[in-house]
Amino acid sequence: MAIILRLKERTIHFHIASAIQKLGVCNKTAAAVQAALSGVFGPL
Repeated sequence: MAIILRLKERTIHFHIASAIQKLGVCNKTAAAVQAALSGVFGPL
């Protein structure tokens, strides 16, 4: 993901950790599920 977005790997980890905390979940998978269920990605 870092290569595709042309960002440092540390930056990606920071933003993922921030999203996990803001969504109140414990891992990346749960964050993705919670974001999808709450409509962050738009209508499914």
